[in-house]
Amino acid sequence: SIDIGGTLAKVVLFQPRSAPPADGQSPELDLGPHGSDVFGMDQLELSVYSHELRGNLHFFVFETRHVSDVLAFMSQHWSRPDGTDGADQRPMIVLRATGGGAYKHADEFRRAGVMLDLVDEMSAMVAGLGFLLKRIPGELFKVDVNAGGQWTPLATPAACAQLARNYVSVESPPSSYLYVSIGSGVSILEVHSGSTEGALRYRRVGGSSVGGSTFWGLVRLLTSCSTS
Repeated sequence: SIDIGGTLAKVVLFQPRSAPPADGQSPELDLGPHGSDVFGMDQLELSVYSHELRGNLHFFVFETRHVSDVLAFMSQHWSRPDGTDGADQRPMIVLRATGGGAYKHADEFRRAGVMLDLVDEMSAMVAGLGFLLKRIPGELFKVDVNAGGQWTPLATPAACAQLARNYVSVESPPSSYLYVSIGSGVSILEVHSGSTEGALRYRRVGGSSVGGSTFWGLVRLLTSCSTS
């Protein structure tokens, strides 16, 4: 699946595995002889084994402006099992997708032999967070702000580092919470557990167009940097 945002695109690859990797080892990813050309280790952010899914989840991040390079790779190297190449000669690959860029680049993906199954971005965000909170250990914590002194927006890096050592693990997710998503823009969602197990109700209560893309733009104006 893929989330194509205004600045970054996030990809999740799932590989079925009958057993988790050995203790202390990260799951390995093998995309074949050409896989590292696009999804190289410099883009690989995280790999985890999911006992519930019985397989490995691999997470990638790359700049949305490079999506054409990814499409060229898919069109050139992903072929049918019988070895026939070419996007127009193989069955369509169906890829779950969300984000504004998924609508913008849908035709390009189709020409590369990939049909995007579009999902509402807010629904995907809430469902994904619900999965992490309930199924992936160590994802939920709170901060004891009083243990290391009161935090303020003007806190020094050293004070923030001290505060980070006061993380307290939370065993079960809250039934209601505010979900703040900070990407190219900012969205604030009010989320409540539904009456059915695993169901979540939500509504957008606020947000701003000022987010990560604004920060990148200011950095570029204030410095000579032109890439990440």
